[in-house]
Amino acid sequence: MHTTAPLNLLPKKPLPVIDELGTPYPAYTPIFERPTPWVDAYHAGIANLPVEGALIRASVQGYLRPADALLLYEAAYYTQGNSLELGSAWGLSTSILCKAIRESGRNAKLTSIEIDPGFQRATQSTIHSAGLLAFFESLAGPAAECLPALMRQHRQFGMAFIDHDHSLTSTLEACVALEDLLIPGGFAIFHDFNDARNRDEPAVYGVFQGVCEWLTHVTDFDFVGMVGCCGLVQRRAA
Repeated sequence: MHTTAPLNLLPKKPLPVIDELGTPYPAYTPIFERPTPWVDAYHAGIANLPVEGALIRASVQGYLRPADALLLYEAAYYTQGNSLELGSAWGLSTSILCKAIRESGRNAKLTSIEIDPGFQRATQSTIHSAGLLAFFESLAGPAAECLPALMRQHRQFGMAFIDHDHSLTSTLEACVALEDLLIPGGFAIFHDFNDARNRDEPAVYGVFQGVCEWLTHVTDFDFVGMVGCCGLVQRRAA
């Protein structure tokens, strides 16, 4: 268990070249300094989950690489305050984030936004079965409506996992919302940022383009690296 993580500012890195997306998928490396390679036994267990076609294949369906999942757990464990998730699907990432919050010992929750009723029910079932309901808040509806509502409530988060509609428009909407929702020092993790489909299917996949475009217009957010298929952005200290 830990109390409050120190503000951990990572060095800014150059944005990758779009032609190089998906080659390779960088391995997980810690983003918070600690004496051991793993946060705890649960974190170490993620590295040993079964994998098929590079994706985790466990009791809950999902599209996470082990490196993605390891990063999510660490970020939710160490960052201050609550966590935010856009897109939960069957609840694989949701359960990892909630479990990290529980094991951290913090009085915090994951706010998870999901538009699809079927996925909402699947995620609720996953979280209930894992005994994680105390660390979970479900918001049903499109991110384009839920994010402004959170902003009106002056809600803020220590980390955000963005894995909903991958279009350019939706990605940009989420990025702009983070300017209000993410605390200084907080991390935004963009799933499928490092994916060749951003290049080959731009009408559907605009995560890479959206994040890159946004970062050219803000001064207090920096690209700090890639882990697996995720792009990692950090808000600088105020």
